[in-house]
Amino acid sequence: MPNVADYLAILTGGWWEVDGVSPPSTPTLSVVDNLTGSSVTATVDGEAGVTNRLYYCKAGDSTLTAGSSRSGDGTITQTGLTQDNVYYFVAVSISGVTYSLPSKPVILVVRGSGSTGIQAALYYTLSNDAGIVAEVGTNVFQSGDVKQDNATKYIVVQRIDEPEERYQGGASSLYRAHFQTTCVAATQKAAKDIADAVKTCLNDFRGTMGTGANTCTVKRVAFESERDISSGPIDGTQRGPQVVFQDWIIWHTG
Repeated sequence: MPNVADYLAILTGGWWEVDGVSPPSTPTLSVVDNLTGSSVTATVDGEAGVTNRLYYCKAGDSTLTAGSSRSGDGTITQTGLTQDNVYYFVAVSISGVTYSLPSKPVILVVRGSGSTGIQAALYYTLSNDAGIVAEVGTNVFQSGDVKQDNATKYIVVQRIDEPEERYQGGASSLYRAHFQTTCVAATQKAAKDIADAVKTCLNDFRGTMGTGANTCTVKRVAFESERDISSGPIDGTQRGPQVVFQDWIIWHTG
């Protein structure tokens, strides 16, 4: 998502406070997926007597969209979102012509009522792991979200398949999800460092993965394989990106 400086410049035309007028305090924000495939409910807590507005963007976008707002603290329902996309949300308090600094961003995958939680839980886990953040920052994407102008170092998460295990008595409610992580960097060492951070985060994980609506009960995460790819040059002067693919099997119950 845009950094704070870019965000404020976009939002306010380059300024965020008026000389001699104190801006509102930075609000806090929590967001819950409504499981409709198109909406979330945000809860904003800030100063009294201000207007709180929600801003959001898809992962990989460079600008924020102005969302719904409310007077004072409380909940904001944001509609018009797209199912199975990763969104960043921030809240801002507005008093007259002054704006607060944005809240701490909330990352959420918007899901529908029929979605399983593992993809959202896995994305949340990778996006918030300290070791991974140290390697790629916020550049963790789901397949289809990566754009040509993304940073050199990033991770892409893709679900390959997710069959439900069956016993003689029928369905077991136990799923075997096959995921692939793609770790990309300018050098093979840097790509391997990212892959090692992913392995440290995920390998042999057991328990509750994710948070809030993006939660899944995981029986075990099993590391399957890893392979390196060195792509060809982009042009006569630049070396192509270096990639490490990893395959994971995640046993979960929904």
